[in-house]
Amino acid sequence: MLEYNGPGLKLSDGDTALCSEAMLWKGKEMSVTSRSLLLVMMMTVLVLTVLATSPSGAVATERDPIIVDTFRSEFINWATVHQDTFQFPPPALYEQVNCLITIACPMPPADCDPWDRFGNLRLRHYVSDTEFVDYEIARFITPYDITFSGGPQTCTWIVDATDYQFLLHDEVILRLYIESWMGNDNGWLMTITFEMLPGTPEREPFAIQKLWGPGNLIYGDPDNPAVAHLQPVDVELPPQASWAKFRTYATGHGFNNTDNAAEFSYKWHKVQAGLNSAQHYLWRPDCESNPCSPQLGTWQYDRAGWCPGDKADPWDIDVTEWFTPGEPSEFRYTLQPYENWCRPTNPDCEGGGGCNCDTHAYFKFEAQVIFFRVPNPTGVGGGDVPAQLHLVGNYPNPFNPRTTIAYHLATPCAVTVTVYDAGGALMQSFDQTHATAGTYQWTWNGRDQDGAPAPAGVYLYEVRCGEERVA
Repeated sequence: MLEYNGPGLKLSDGDTALCSEAMLWKGKEMSVTSRSLLLVMMMTVLVLTVLATSPSGAVATERDPIIVDTFRSEFINWATVHQDTFQFPPPALYEQVNCLITIACPMPPADCDPWDRFGNLRLRHYVSDTEFVDYEIARFITPYDITFSGGPQTCTWIVDATDYQFLLHDEVILRLYIESWMGNDNGWLMTITFEMLPGTPEREPFAIQKLWGPGNLIYGDPDNPAVAHLQPVDVELPPQASWAKFRTYATGHGFNNTDNAAEFSYKWHKVQAGLNSAQHYLWRPDCESNPCSPQLGTWQYDRAGWCPGDKADPWDIDVTEWFTPGEPSEFRYTLQPYENWCRPTNPDCEGGGGCNCDTHAYFKFEAQVIFFRVPNPTGVGGGDVPAQLHLVGNYPNPFNPRTTIAYHLATPCAVTVTVYDAGGALMQSFDQTHATAGTYQWTWNGRDQDGAPAPAGVYLYEVRCGEERVA
């Protein structure tokens, strides 16, 4: 096991240069036998390349997890965001990324915040020098008091953060929040650690789009309907994407409302795009089995998507088939029809008997679409990615009539992408100067330099950046 403390940690020795065959297949007609032979050919080349370029004397094996410590016993006693920048490893592929969230209490005479509070962890990603997007990557609810005799004293939740690995490299800005209102010596001590296992995931996440949120969706107020804050959003499948996942973080809050919504109310949520749709009931049915127990308070009662003292898992749906390449899909989100007669905006509300006219029912909500591609195992090893140029791959493959070639730059560079036929003859070349680091792509239209369609067959390509070359 290695602990990553910044650029000073050397994960492996040896040359970081990379040379691997990149093969394209073009054509409408391909027999099963030909396709199988091509796959065997490609796999053989990749395996031989990995063996030939793997550095000797490596400090870490492929199964050694990299540990990244972020917040350490961060004291939180008020509803303010705690933001900091942490150093993560360079870009690489990970079979699994776990986010370990540990909650503990201040030492006596101070103590925990005794109430169940909403909390989450966000990652701030800059898309330019001045523009950024915050993505929720973990959600949890704090426990009631856990420091009494027989209480657990401290609890740890393991959140699967594998889908966000492409954002977890180099300098990462994390924002930790708990909706606590103590303002004294009581509160929570929060420790967050990432455990990153190098390896090739089945599907490599590489892009994300936020659809709605973050926010509090007031539920059951005809004068402020949730649908007004959930306008349809167009989403396009990136050219190199092979899969897409829709994800929502949603938890219901507020009670002493009609149907005890939204904390204790069993309501459905629905997402749709075109003729496709999926629906589920936002409910957590196992709070009495909460591993962070026992607690003082009503921790055993089931709730709308959460339990006191536990993580709140997102709702995930594979929406790959909801897309037509090159065309936007319009995503919509709806909630089960409901009216809260106990709301503050109802002039006929009469309090008492479990009806509080001063509070709303609401959902804390965020929705994302995460895109995945066929992984390129070049980056396996937690640091074997070249310092300057990394070949992401091409999609689709096989293709007809075009395919998109993607590559990643660690620093600005003038890049040349060249496509050759199987005999080494030049088909087409592309030059582009990139002023910033990042992942870029170029689409080959399946034609030669003169604009004539290329015949069906196997093609090779290379990407050059200065003296560095990947092929």
